[in-house]
Amino acid sequence: MNSLISRILRSCLLVIVSSATTAVFALPTNVTVTPPDSARFFVGQKFDLRVEGKGTGPFQATIKIDGVPQTFTSGTQNSTFTDGITSPGFGGFNLRGYSNSQPGVHTIVATFTDASGTVSVTSKFKINLGVDSVGRERSDDRDEGKKVRNIIKAMPFTTRAGDIQVTASFGVSATGSVGPDLDLKVEGLIKVADQCLYASKQGGRDRTTGVEIPNSQALVVNG
Repeated sequence: MNSLISRILRSCLLVIVSSATTAVFALPTNVTVTPPDSARFFVGQKFDLRVEGKGTGPFQATIKIDGVPQTFTSGTQNSTFTDGITSPGFGGFNLRGYSNSQPGVHTIVATFTDASGTVSVTSKFKINLGVDSVGRERSDDRDEGKKVRNIIKAMPFTTRAGDIQVTASFGVSATGSVGPDLDLKVEGLIKVADQCLYASKQGGRDRTTGVEIPNSQALVVNG
């Protein structure tokens, strides 16, 4: 009797172990998104985005930039052979010739799916307006506008409802030495400064956006 019970228990144990083993699946591996995190580009510069992963086909992928879904230009969804250039066992999806005109940091969220499940990856890239006269990338940390903004934020503003904090955004344009056509250059600079201010507002609160215009272009900015 004891021998029979022992055999039954061993059989049940084998069934349990077998069931647990077959329930384990490996999610896609080596999932990457290009450009890599912290990549930098200029306003209007074109670059490619790519989502790739290793697994068991068929493969699918999605990509969003700042929460907005994007459409891949190559890579067949629900296929084992996605874009014709990816190594066997991998799936690849491409968005060619993308550009962004909004200065600041942007977030890419991509998903890669194979027969076993879905993996999500994130990457950030920065769009910059350009460089200054000595080749340094322009950023909020180097401009005088940040000093002014900090002074404004530190100023007390009291209302009947209580104290409030006020922030300001600025648009800045600059060029080199001026000559007899000063008035025309100033008009062009004001137009560019207006564009920079609009970019600051679009990017959020408490920002400064600036650009330096070469002397040769200062007279023809925006016509």
